[in-house]
Amino acid sequence: MGCSLLTTPTAVQTNTPDPKQLLTKMISQISQTKSLSYTFRKKERVQNGFSTAEQDIKLLTQPMKAYIYVHRPNKGTVALWSENENNGEVQVSPGWLPFVTINLSPESDEFRKNNHHSIHKVGFDFLADIVNSSLQKHESKLKDILHYGGEYVINNRLCHKVTIDFKEYKYSSYTIKPNENLFQIADKLKVNEFMILLNNPHIRSFKEVKAGQTIQVPTEYAKTTELYIDKENMMPIVQKMYDEKGLFEHYEFLNLQYNPTFNTNLFLTSAN
Repeated sequence: MGCSLLTTPTAVQTNTPDPKQLLTKMISQISQTKSLSYTFRKKERVQNGFSTAEQDIKLLTQPMKAYIYVHRPNKGTVALWSENENNGEVQVSPGWLPFVTINLSPESDEFRKNNHHSIHKVGFDFLADIVNSSLQKHESKLKDILHYGGEYVINNRLCHKVTIDFKEYKYSSYTIKPNENLFQIADKLKVNEFMILLNNPHIRSFKEVKAGQTIQVPTEYAKTTELYIDKENMMPIVQKMYDEKGLFEHYEFLNLQYNPTFNTNLFLTSAN
C-alpha cells in the first residue's frame, strides 16, 4: 500500500462477509499469479529492535525470477535471482560499488542478515501456503479463529480486513533430526526460521544446528495475523503478524500491478 508503516487505515461500514470464503478466494487468486510489480515496505523484528526496508520488486512466477531495486537501507543495490540460472545464486550489484557484482547463496548469512525471509519467498505464495495450511489444520474451529474486521481504505484501495487469531499460541520443544537445518524445520512446521533463530539465542546460524539438539519452536506462524485484502484483486496488500511479544512482521505492497507484462531481459543475470 502507499501509506507509511505508521498510518492507520480508515474504517468503512459494511456488511459482514464470511472470512473463510475471503481467504479461500485470496488463495485461489494468488495461485493464478503469473507476474507482479510493486513497491515493498517491510518492518521486521530482529535481534536489536526492528529492521525496515523499501524495495521495488518485479516478479515472474513460472519459472520464478525476481528483480529487486533497493531504496533503503542500501539505496541503489540491485538483486537478480532466477531459480534456473546462475547456479541458483542471487546476483547482487551494490549501489555504492559501481560495475561490481557479487553472487550470494539465497540462504547465506550475508544475504539473509536481518531478513525474515529468503528471496525464494518473494511475492504472495508463501503467505497463501501458510494460510491454507492453517485453514486445513484447524478446520473444525475456524469460527473461533477467523474474524472479519470490516472494510478499510488504504492508499485509496478498499480492503477487507481478516484476522487469524490463535489464543493457544505458544512455543514447544522440538528435537532436531539428522541432516535437518532451520529452513527445513520451518518449512515442515509452517513457521518462520528467523523467529526460531531469534528465540533460540544459543543458535548463531540457520545451518549450525545438530541432530539431537532441542530448540523451541512456535506452534503456529503467528499468534495473530491481520490481513488487508484488496477488494478488487484479492491480494493481501497489508500483512501484520504478532506473537506473544507483539508485532514481529509488517509488510506493505504499494502500487501493486497484478499479472503485468515485462521485458524478460530485465531478469537475465548475464545481461547485467
